[in-house]
Amino acid sequence: MRKIAIIYNPVSGQGKNKEIALNVESELMRLSPEILDVQMHEISGSQDAYIFARKCTEDLYDTIAVMGGDGTLNQVAAGITDGGNQTKMGIIPVGTVNNLARALKLPLTALEAAQVLINGEIRAIDLGKVNDQYMISSMTIGLLADAATNVTNEKKRELGSFAYVYDFFKVLKNYKSYPLELNFDGGRIVSRMSILLITMTNSVGGFQSFTPNARVDDGLMHVHVLNQLSLPKLANYLPQLTDGNFSDIPMLQYFNTSALEINSIGNRKKNIQARIDGDPGSCVPLKLSVLPKSLAVWVPKEN
Repeated sequence: MRKIAIIYNPVSGQGKNKEIALNVESELMRLSPEILDVQMHEISGSQDAYIFARKCTEDLYDTIAVMGGDGTLNQVAAGITDGGNQTKMGIIPVGTVNNLARALKLPLTALEAAQVLINGEIRAIDLGKVNDQYMISSMTIGLLADAATNVTNEKKRELGSFAYVYDFFKVLKNYKSYPLELNFDGGRIVSRMSILLITMTNSVGGFQSFTPNARVDDGLMHVHVLNQLSLPKLANYLPQLTDGNFSDIPMLQYFNTSALEINSIGNRKKNIQARIDGDPGSCVPLKLSVLPKSLAVWVPKEN
């Protein structure tokens, strides 16, 4: 006997998530009549997603099927983990970018993704920890984070992932870098950084080959550092930045690590805020670590 909760974010999915959730429920019941309890829950915010996911875990639900983007997945993963990790997570990708779904090679249509909850298999994936927050996909500081700050849900519905590209060009008018110190396994970097990007998977911004060697269960964070550039030089690399081809930027630094500390340097008084899985996160100083294979997720069966 299995109990499945369907959690959906009405802001994602072009405002059609309730209709999609009902279709997912019907598909699950059609495929697996032994599912005796399918509960649907509409969330009104990230804290609501966390509270509901934690309660489902404590009530020993078999699976939480999450309809939403990476930010919603983040809160559900946190609720499952803090609730005792007894529940598996299923993903119905209806967000703007869906990085984790892409990294797991999930179908990007709702009914096909729902079938994975019945016909798929379980894979244990890594979670990142950023101070007291969790990370399922990525964390960023600098240009990419600044560009995402003013991207509204309305823009995302209208433009999709291009909403981030649009605001990226807007922030260039007030382009700035951040003085940071990175301490990691066997190394240290101190510089003014235009972009600091940390990923848990190979997919960033919908680009699935962004970090080709990254795996969802490799026990590592993948760190990309772009030091301060003059505005004209930065403009030369705009195609690579907006197309996700960071590896084509010669001065980009890359390393992987299982632990990382980020501190601000100099006399900078202003808070430097990170964005975690697309949403506002903690401010520097930050302490990051990996929780290896700590979340059970439904994925398609391998051939």
